[in-house]
Amino acid sequence: MQTARTPHTLYAKALASALCALALLAPGAPARAMVIRDLTSVQGVRVNQLVGYGLVVGLSGTGDQATQVPFTTQSLLNMFQRLGINLPPGVAS
Repeated sequence: MQTARTPHTLYAKALASALCALALLAPGAPARAMVIRDLTSVQGVRVNQLVGYGLVVGLSGTGDQATQVPFTTQSLLNMFQRLGINLPPGVAS
């Protein structure tokens, strides 16, 4: 059985189709990337960054000695220099 198509139903379908097409063609809102730390504030958290440096000492016969291999001393001196820490003369020797 076929239903009778009235001008009213044809108009409603055409209008619905036009609105759907318009919605698909309409530009969306621009995407924005946000970092969570820029949006939040946690109580008790400071803005200074932590720097870690690992140095293993006290393992008899397994580590190096700073007098034989200067890399350990030089590595620490470079780190202190990058952090803006000035050591008194003679401390590094």
